[in-house]
Amino acid sequence: MSLTMRELISMRQTASLILPSICSISVHTLVPDGQGGQTETWTTTANIPCKMSTTLGRSGDQFTRLGEMHGTHHLVIFGLKYDQAITPGNRIVFSGDTYEVVGVDDSHDWRVLTTAIAKLVK
Repeated sequence: MSLTMRELISMRQTASLILPSICSISVHTLVPDGQGGQTETWTTTANIPCKMSTTLGRSGDQFTRLGEMHGTHHLVIFGLKYDQAITPGNRIVFSGDTYEVVGVDDSHDWRVLTTAIAKLVK
């Protein structure tokens, strides 16, 4: 069975309506410090609808492998609108906590949401 473009657009619109929270996406930038060096800053690029879920950490799944790579098994998943620009290394601020994006699942054809996998920044 194949989806039509109209069905996919409808599914994306419906999915975006069930994102109950707002989060901010921040990107890392380096700015001149006025003395020949640079200062690291985080710039908020978007305040967007999102949904945060915790992972179950099933053995062998994508989230467990990402957690092992990043030294943590406490990963969370953020559901974002399907066309939201986000990359590993970006940060998500959600309910006063900051998370570093360690992976993004946005590669399949019938995607209705973009999924960002993140770890809490301590």
